[in-house]
Order: sequence, then structure tokens, then C-alpha cells
Amino acid sequence: MTDIPFFAPDDVSVARLRIVGPNGEATLDRGDSQRPENTMLITPQLRSVHIVDPRPGSYTAIIEPLGRPPITFPFVIHPTTAEVHVPALSELEDSTIPPDWSFDASEVAHLERLSHREVVSDMPPRVEREIVYRPEDAAPARRVGIGLSVDTRPMARGGWKPYEGPWSVQLRTPDSRRKGRQPNLTLERTAGPLVRSGALLPTGKDGVLVRLSVAIAGLRVQRLLLPLFVGGVEVAFVAKEKDIEIDVRPTDPGFRSLVRALSDAVGDEGPIIWQDFCRTQDVDRFIFADIDEDPWIATVAGLLMLRFDTISDPRSGQWAEVLSKRYPWIPDCQILLARMLLLRAGAGDGDRTTAASDALAALQHARKLGAPYFSYANMLLGEMLDSLADGAPTPDQQELARAEIGGWRKQLPRQRSAGASFSWSTLGGEWTRGGLDTRYTQIIATGQVDGGGVVLAETANT
Repeated sequence: MTDIPFFAPDDVSVARLRIVGPNGEATLDRGDSQRPENTMLITPQLRSVHIVDPRPGSYTAIIEPLGRPPITFPFVIHPTTAEVHVPALSELEDSTIPPDWSFDASEVAHLERLSHREVVSDMPPRVEREIVYRPEDAAPARRVGIGLSVDTRPMARGGWKPYEGPWSVQLRTPDSRRKGRQPNLTLERTAGPLVRSGALLPTGKDGVLVRLSVAIAGLRVQRLLLPLFVGGVEVAFVAKEKDIEIDVRPTDPGFRSLVRALSDAVGDEGPIIWQDFCRTQDVDRFIFADIDEDPWIATVAGLLMLRFDTISDPRSGQWAEVLSKRYPWIPDCQILLARMLLLRAGAGDGDRTTAASDALAALQHARKLGAPYFSYANMLLGEMLDSLADGAPTPDQQELARAEIGGWRKQLPRQRSAGASFSWSTLGGEWTRGGLDTRYTQIIATGQVDGGGVVLAETANT
């Protein structure tokens, strides 16, 4: 047979794709410079592949969105099949592969029946899993509180107040009976200058420095800074054994692909995602032309270049300088600058000493600003301080780096990741009853988490 186009779900961001058929794993071709392989990467810019020389029979597509569990889609290829289209991910959620990649006998039989359906484009019926009582499920649910704050005094202390900003806040709460209940909180940010006055520093009314707080009774109060990507930012709350995992991602599929690459891509996946993004986007515009709109996606681009050395741009050094000057209140921009200063340092003793001094100044500035937005930036900060503590050209520089790395290491037990975002737990948070201080936080939602999922309800003042 001739090659058959296979179209991934319309709402996919970045996903690994494998297809298993009568002859085992099918060979897939993206139609670009990547050679045909058994596993392919799907991105918003290139969501279709060709199944190379398929034979008629039953197939199963295994779609693994980066940062999420795999999803299966069974289908049949007939001699007359022209192409295959997969329904939206939201429609396939109940086809998720179990964590141990195993199926019980009834599910195997059901999937085999589905794979012999005559109509390829039909959505297969949902596979209902039997509910089995476990004693631990009877344990009390934990109370949860979620709130937002805005910093009214950037680069100074004591400025956090209950959130009041220009961005619409939406809480989406799925049916509590739905498998894997995952409420989403969205800030719907429109395009345009972040700081409407044109000043260097934002005010509280600009609603730019936004902090999310999540209190989980008996566990912690977890906080993170929300990157306000153009198009909006979405926060998903996923239940994990009466705990909550937080995933922060852009609403825009293209931006989301870059953020997923930063947190979850491995090997050649990062460069492939970058190349696909650049098919339709001029990354330079986020650094220069539109710098007043979205410093966060520009920062992600810079961090990606450091994480994957096969991604390169001769102007990346300029990006770090421009971002750090335009956004002195974003720690990640200072960390990017420090890394670029060290990478571009000359071989002479004087050049190395100057570069180390300038890099340490940038890292100190980042540390004074507080928590960064992205986990990879925080990792770079620790790596650079650790390296300078032993290898800086002068003893004074080494001593300064050791003092900074000592403070950074003290915070390690309280650091967590939330997708690509960096988060931290407050001191004494394990004593929380699931509430938040309304003097500093606007309560957006309250609810509970148990073994079955997260259930939230908006508060009256939202």
C-alpha cells in the first residue's frame, strides 16, 4: 500500500507517537529532515505523519503528550483507507494506559473488538474501569484553598496584596464523577504592553507580578509566580494520592510546545520542537519587537538554547542583555545574563575575572529578587554558583559564591516543580488547615483532594 497520512488530535501540544500494527511497530515519516522512525514527535505546527507502507489490519496509536500519561486510539486500515484522523485528546481521556502499562482481560478483549471496527473515524466507546474499594480510600479528604496575590512593590519587600488586576480569572471545574478530575485555573491575558504606563517597573494595577498559593491541609502551602504569557496561562490541579500536582502551561499551543520542551523533552526532541515552532514564528520578535508584551516566552527561548546545545542563535547573547535591562524584576532574566557572561568570557585572566564579577552581580541580583519563574533557571543558578565557589578566578569571588550557594542550598528541601515552573513551600506550611491569609491573598477557590481527584468550587468574592 501507499503511505497513509495520520492526523493527531487538533488539541495536541507536543506528543510522542507510536503506532502498533499487524507487523509490530509501524514506521512513521514526518516529511521533514527527520528520518523515518518508529517513534515520532507531534507538535502544533506539524501534527500529521505518514504511516510508511502499511498493510491492511488492526492498529493502535499510542499518543504520549509530554508531561501526561499515554493515550491509546485503536483503528483499522482497509485497502481503501485514504487517511486516519484521531479525535480530540479531551475525548480520548478515558483511554489512558494504566501506569504499569497493563490491561485486564476484559479491557484487552474490548480493545481487540474496537480495533476491528469498520469506521476508522468513529470515536471508540469509553472503557469503563471497575471500581475496587481500598481501605486507604476511606481516609479523610484534605481541605484545599487556592488564591492569587499581586506584588504592588516590585523589587522591594512587603508588597504582596490580594489580587486585583486587568486579567480575567476563570476556574473550570469538571463533573466530579469524571475520571481523573482536573480543575483548571486560567488567567486570560490579552496582547498588549504589560506595563501600560510605559514605566520600567509595573505597579499593582498592572497585575503583572502574580503569585499563586495552594494550601493543602496537613501538607504544605505551595507558591509560584505565574508567567503571564500572551494568550493566557492555565494551571491544572492533578490529584496524586491525596496530594496535588500543579502544572503551569501557556494557553497558546505553540507557546505550550516550547514550555513542554523545557520541562519534558529529551534528546533530539527539544531541537525538533524548536524548529517546528520557528516554522511559523519569528522568535526574534519576542526579544526585540514585542519585548513589552511577553518576556516569559522570550525567557523560555533563551533557557531552551542553554538546555539544548544544538539550538543556537548568534544573537542569543543580545537577548540576555536586552531582557535583563528591560525586566530587572524578573530573576530568570538575570540568571540568563549571568550564564551568557560566563559562556562568552575571554580566555585571559582579566577577561575571566571580569566575567565572574559581572555574573556574580547578576546572580546576587536574582537571589535578592526571590524565586524565579522556571525550574530550569533555578537549576542554572545553583550550577553557576557551585562552579564559581570552586573555580572563580579570585579568592574573594569564590568566597562570595560560597556564601550565595549556602543560602540557595538551605532552600532545597522546600523547592518543587510545577511543570516547567518553579515553586516553593512556605515555612510551617505543614500545619495549614487548607486556608490562606486574606490580608495578602484573594481566595479564588476552596475544596478538597482525595484518592479520586480534586474538587473545587469558586468563592463568592471571585
